Amino acid sequence: SCAAGTSVSTSDRARIEGRLREYGEVGGFPEMVLSGSSGEYLRELHDKIVTRDIAARFKVRQPRTLKELSLYCFSNPATSLTYNCVKRTFDLKSSHTAGNYVQYLEEAYLILLARPFAFKFREQVRQARKVYTVDNGLTRALTTKVSPDRGALLENLVFQELRRRGVDAFCMTQPGYEVD
Repeated sequence: SCAAGTSVSTSDRARIEGRLREYGEVGGFPEMVLSGSSGEYLRELHDKIVTRDIAARFKVRQPRTLKELSLYCFSNPATSLTYNCVKRTFDLKSSHTAGNYVQYLEEAYLILLARPFAFKFREQVRQARKVYTVDNGLTRALTTKVSPDRGALLENLVFQELRRRGVDAFCMTQPGYEVD
């Protein structure tokens, strides 16, 4: 750890940047870091969390839809999400069910949500939330995209760190602008 104003050698800086890059790609699950396991380990872990933990605990009637929603979130980190969009995308009967599914994923620590900034609580509730994933290694293992969005992964990593530090981060969107 370096105190403010302390200089860092070029080799130390390169080593630190390499470790940060590795953390951003591999994530922080000990099994991945210590043994260099493949993404298959993370995919199996995700499957167990969704099917055995969440679906069984909350008696989810459509566990496949819950898993698809989770994969959608991991394929689209740092994007806006509304319960109505989830309802339409996954052909659910109600926004309430969509909200429950999102809440289950959040309670299982698979996703993190950033509430929209608004002075009135009613406005916060009605606006889209931004969804982040709990680990970039898990995100990379589960994404359905051919190439990862490096900007979204970096934003995801920053949001994870803010949450770890206890910062209550919000998002704000105006036409043509976005602030997280």
